[in-house]
Amino acid sequence: MSFPAEFSEQIHALTKQFGEPVLYHAILPDNRNIHRSTRIAEVCMVVRNIEGKIYLMRKPFYPVGVFRIHTGGIEKNETILEAFHRELYEETGLREPQPHFAAAISYSVSPDSAPTFFTFVFITNPTEQGLVAHDEKEQIEAMRLIDIQDLPNLADQLAHLGMQYNEELDSDMHSWGIFRSVAIAQLYRYFMR
Repeated sequence: MSFPAEFSEQIHALTKQFGEPVLYHAILPDNRNIHRSTRIAEVCMVVRNIEGKIYLMRKPFYPVGVFRIHTGGIEKNETILEAFHRELYEETGLREPQPHFAAAISYSVSPDSAPTFFTFVFITNPTEQGLVAHDEKEQIEAMRLIDIQDLPNLADQLAHLGMQYNEELDSDMHSWGIFRSVAIAQLYRYFMR
């Protein structure tokens, strides 16, 4: 599995500081979500409450009943860790100085093509603090909690969404759901190892 130099150096440093992540490469043929010109990487923020349950969120344009784990794009000239801290605060109001580094995922459209997108998954320490989005552009309308054991069901639900096109996501829901299911599956793999 290969990551560009800009990320591989950071992954090495993050591993030393925050633990050994699961490394995974996903091949998603014809998936628009992994070859957008606007961004090439994101952070995934796994927020747990004091009982260890994981917060999910939804936006108003998701299909009814669909929730997912918080993610946010890494901006140009921003490190992975800087993006994690910024996005975590924007979406939840939390500050987490010592997250666990759970997964580093690369995506390509075929076995022979270079990766075109990357997800870096971090887990917060359990918190009693209520979550409040600090960026209205995030459009978070609801949150709910699930047990770690429910992660495979969540991944399966997302991987089997219908084919309808979603203008807000600029993708069909099926492709978007498959893309979103990958990090959840690797998060579960991290918890089970």
